[in-house]
Amino acid sequence: MTSLDTAAGSTVDLGTGGTLRPLFGTLEGALTGQGSLVVGRAGFSPAAVTLNGANSFTGAIAVTQGSRLTMGHADALGNTGNLLTLDNGALEASNRLTAPVVISAATPLQIGAGGAGFVAGGQSIVIERALTGPLTLSIQGGSRPGDSGDKFDVRLANRANSFIGDLQLG
Repeated sequence: MTSLDTAAGSTVDLGTGGTLRPLFGTLEGALTGQGSLVVGRAGFSPAAVTLNGANSFTGAIAVTQGSRLTMGHADALGNTGNLLTLDNGALEASNRLTAPVVISAATPLQIGAGGAGFVAGGQSIVIERALTGPLTLSIQGGSRPGDSGDKFDVRLANRANSFIGDLQLG
């Protein structure tokens, strides 16, 4: 599947063990069931998928190959225990969110060898969990001093961060 757009009120059911691999699209409805969401594929242009619905699926999310997953709802990532893997992939918080995205110490986050990107595209991202080991982080977006309106940014909020690697700001 290369593109998937759903309307508000619709449901995409992963069943038991299904994998959804859209390259592009906006899911306004709910993603349910047990399985995986994979954003990005080798040999294709980087993917861009937006999740605007309250999702309840259980499983894993992988964002790879220079792709971006945009959150437009606080429950976009489904079950709180879902593993989020960023390996040359980015997580973006959109302006549809009413509060910052918080990646707590309990959030299963895995950063692959390709590094991870976090984009404040209209709302803040607060990373409370400790980031350790060799990795590359890219932080993008946010408001600038003097910008009017709401302020948003990406915050590394854990004093125990001890990662070694590049930190790209842009």
